[in-house]
Amino acid sequence: MPNLSGAITASAEAGLQIVRLSSVCPPSAVRPHIQEGYLLGEYPEMSGTEQKENYFPYEMDFGRRLVAKFAFAPASFWKNDNFPQATKSALYPSEKSDPLFRLALGVKKQLGG
Repeated sequence: MPNLSGAITASAEAGLQIVRLSSVCPPSAVRPHIQEGYLLGEYPEMSGTEQKENYFPYEMDFGRRLVAKFAFAPASFWKNDNFPQATKSALYPSEKSDPLFRLALGVKKQLGG
């Protein structure tokens, strides 16, 4: 993973571009500003299949990359007083307080979900 250098980081060596969601989302999008999140993609973008034929699938298929793997034991983690558990309302803003929630529901309906 390349070092992050601002709102958008691109690394030709790693074949990766990273967009920090809190830097590109509007202030009305509550969640990216209280939880760090990133959008990852291939870099440089290869528009045609002719370019992709010069590489092995594991080099170009971003879906085959392991982004993170870790073990988490929530039962023992939340027993520590230094890490109080966040409430569900803090992690998932209500429909009234999150204008992007309504937008997401509209997209979901259009996609048939």
